Amino acid sequence: KEMELAKWKAIETLNDPPLYTKFCQEYPNGILCAAAQKRLELMRASVPASKPAAQDLTKLSVGELKALADGGSRDALTQLGKVYESGLQGAQSDIQVSVDFFKRAALLNDAEASFRLGLFYNFGQKGLPKDEAQAVVWFRKAADTGDGRGMDTLGVMYE
Repeated sequence: KEMELAKWKAIETLNDPPLYTKFCQEYPNGILCAAAQKRLELMRASVPASKPAAQDLTKLSVGELKALADGGSRDALTQLGKVYESGLQGAQSDIQVSVDFFKRAALLNDAEASFRLGLFYNFGQKGLPKDEAQAVVWFRKAADTGDGRGMDTLGVMYE
């Protein structure tokens, strides 16, 4: 198990399908093969026919971000969560508004939003009450999207 975990940590963030496939060939019954398979599945599902150029959401106003979010952009929802978490891009810091945006993004399977919510609840950050049960829910959601940080944190919580 230690070798499996060490190998997984070495390849998990590389986003390399052949490495994930080889990992499952080496550890077909390992507990992390499912994570590798999930990453492969997500990578296959997220490859568009032609990918538009990424927009730098940190340069947009709150109004522009809200318009994108209303159009279904989970990235804009996550950026709005960050904006209201830290008072960025001209917004007043408001943790409840931040949490609401992160939850909306997480429900659209945004790993970063899910992970941030897990952190908020795990440590009682930003004025939210510490709630380990809620933290597990959000870390698991992050892990289910293939997020290595969510997987690692869940593993530590279950030790």
